[in-house]
Amino acid sequence: MLLDFFRTKKDQPKAAGRKPASRNRIKHAQDKKNRFEKIPVDQLRIGMYVRELDIPWEESSFLFQGIDVKTQQDILDVQRQCKHVWVDYTEFRLANNKPDTITNAFTSSNSLIEVEDEYEDALDAHTQARQVMTNIFQDIRLGGEVDVGQIKQSVSGSVDSIMRNPDASLWLTRLQETDNYTAQHSLNVAALSIITGRSLGLSKEEMQNLGVCAVMHDIGKAQLPQELFSKSQLTEDEKALIKTHPQLGHKILQSSKNMYSGAADVALWHHEHVDGKGYPHGLTAEKIPLFAKIVAITDTYDSMTSQRPGTKTLSPSEGLDYLYALRGKRFDEELVLKFIDGIGIFPAGSIVEMTNGEVGIVLSSTKDKLKPKVILILDQIKDAAIQQVIDLSQMTVDTAGKPYQIKTTLRDGSYGIVVDEFQRAGLRIG
Repeated sequence: MLLDFFRTKKDQPKAAGRKPASRNRIKHAQDKKNRFEKIPVDQLRIGMYVRELDIPWEESSFLFQGIDVKTQQDILDVQRQCKHVWVDYTEFRLANNKPDTITNAFTSSNSLIEVEDEYEDALDAHTQARQVMTNIFQDIRLGGEVDVGQIKQSVSGSVDSIMRNPDASLWLTRLQETDNYTAQHSLNVAALSIITGRSLGLSKEEMQNLGVCAVMHDIGKAQLPQELFSKSQLTEDEKALIKTHPQLGHKILQSSKNMYSGAADVALWHHEHVDGKGYPHGLTAEKIPLFAKIVAITDTYDSMTSQRPGTKTLSPSEGLDYLYALRGKRFDEELVLKFIDGIGIFPAGSIVEMTNGEVGIVLSSTKDKLKPKVILILDQIKDAAIQQVIDLSQMTVDTAGKPYQIKTTLRDGSYGIVVDEFQRAGLRIG
């Protein structure tokens, strides 16, 4: 299990350090680094020039000292090997001399506003976007066109909210819209994709484009018989028909004026697998666009963790376990890890059981991925508890003095707790 991996990794003793470098070498390296700015790798952006790593160059995979960051793959290569780098802003290729203050802020948890303060704004943006998507799917069914302006406006609101606090949007992905599943699913995939883009360090414009691709990835389904999506069992012919939605979506988006050019490709290829066993074209990893790889992950995760006819609904952690098990096979390995890093080991809105038997819902993440904030719902004997927020990064033992942490995650509906109903009753988290 993914949870076991992270707990084991955290509890392992630190490996013995590398052979000490000479004092002159250390001093020389330090003098060079003092001339540049040290940043965490999650703030690395296309256009930056990396002068120094936090490991010796000869121990990295890079052939030359100095990295001109030109692609997202360059960023992933650095993030895989380092925690911090030193950037030379005199070589910064972007228009500004340094990353804009907003982008710099949203990668730091200290700069984020609390989820309690963001939730209502996120809900308003979500409600408006859901209506927009409902209208667009209806327009396409009737032979109309995509209102690109409304799509971009809706996605922009989601990006702004996620930049302020992604946990509020994660809460909203737990809403269940059984009467309008496709529209809700599209919004969920967009939010999860934008959060992944945030984890990757994409610019605001890049996240905006990614969000447009994600929210439109299933638009082809609007041209299929809608009764297919409410059936618990499908015939082989019906399954084959549903598998035509990528081509239908590609055609719709290619003909949409002012649509982001990459959206049609994501609609066409979001069911491709990095091992070449996906559809419709059986593309291998190097031929699948970055945004399509991201949407393949977020689409699968939301499909597994949302209630829909004929499927078993998994808990968020079970969904993450599934993705983690197929990293490097069906899904891009680095992007799976970035997705998990973005939404957390225990995503907001997850139902969890504590080591002492108490049950709650994850409110938001903390710097420690294994110790989020939790809203207590049930006590140790599963009776209703006085709802309160517990910060597991601060509270390490229970009232009996025993270690206090999350024991396991639970599926929605466990012990009568339905996250959707909890939210609709009025999310009281303050």
